[in-house]
Amino acid sequence: MRKLFSCMVFFALGTLGYAQGPNPSNEEVENQVKQVIETFFDGFHKQDSTIIKSTVADQIVLQTTGRNPEGKTLFKTEEFSKFLKSIVSIPDSIKFQEKLTSFSI
Repeated sequence: MRKLFSCMVFFALGTLGYAQGPNPSNEEVENQVKQVIETFFDGFHKQDSTIIKSTVADQIVLQTTGRNPEGKTLFKTEEFSKFLKSIVSIPDSIKFQEKLTSFSI
């Protein structure tokens, strides 16, 4: 009876694990994340808000950090729509590029 119970538990666990589908490797997941980041910056450089929006969550929270003149660290939440508007409205005469030199995922 004990062996039967153990076999049923292992069978159930195996079935549940298999039902979740194949798990992508860490390398595959890292490549997917890297692709999203690269797509974001592609949209950024093209000043294309549609591409940028396709890479972020629906309820994105954009936060920045900096220091005030007294040296105190400030943490500020900003509207993502304002960020998009600022990127799209950069004049063609201004050249800009964010260059990614490495990834840590």
